[in-house]
Amino acid sequence: MSIPLLQMYRVGRYVIERRLRGDERYPLVLMLEPLFQCNLACAGCGKIDYPKEVLQQRIRVTVNCTLFNNADPDEVAAFFDTAMQQGIEGVTVSPGYSYSHAPRQDVFLGRTASKQLFREIFRRARGTRRRWSFNHSALYLDFLAGNQAYQCTPWSNPTYNIFGWQRPCYLLTDEGYAGSYRALMEETDWERYGVGRNPRCDNCMAHCGYEGTAVADSVAHPLKALTAALRGPRLTGPMAQDLPVLYEERPALASVAIPLTALKRPGENRARAAELQ
Repeated sequence: MSIPLLQMYRVGRYVIERRLRGDERYPLVLMLEPLFQCNLACAGCGKIDYPKEVLQQRIRVTVNCTLFNNADPDEVAAFFDTAMQQGIEGVTVSPGYSYSHAPRQDVFLGRTASKQLFREIFRRARGTRRRWSFNHSALYLDFLAGNQAYQCTPWSNPTYNIFGWQRPCYLLTDEGYAGSYRALMEETDWERYGVGRNPRCDNCMAHCGYEGTAVADSVAHPLKALTAALRGPRLTGPMAQDLPVLYEERPALASVAIPLTALKRPGENRARAAELQ
């Protein structure tokens, strides 16, 4: 298969521009080697022959941590301790989102349970020598602890994959794709998404949508962000009230098949109907 025409055009234009500028030497391809470690010992490659201290050297290492309803605060705190001891630069953490295509749906946390879990985790570090580095703003961590009533900003972390620009975020996979970034931004009905706006978003507290909100809040209220950074998340007292539900609170009941034999027992039918209500 030959090089795609678009790639040929872009490379050709780049070379012509460089020559017109009189550049004698210019790069054409970037060879990026973020690390030398390899699990292969190829006959024609000498990278594996470097000493151990070179092979195990790392440019940057971060951890993406997702917590589910079986998470134990003590175990999570111990994991953060281990990550810091190993020299991890930072941890990205958020509660698991109830991903519709996940093979199991009984592992996800509800919104209130997520806030309570993070308060318990952060409490393990309060008053101790533990120092955990997170790849998050202080106000996002405060949001995880239930102290900020944020709305999702799904366009702050757009996703592009083999199908195009995913609407509205990488977690909702059934909302279609946009053919271009401009179409994603201008043609997506953003008001349809977010807590209280869409039932599929109600339990989501993922950083892909809420970190952007926290950053915008930090810029708008720097003293508030500084206070959260210095004091850490508030771990006691009432939590911020969730945003109001704007969609219909009581969706229509799905039809239920009733065996024909049950039609002879109207009393039981009324009891069954009451349970469905």
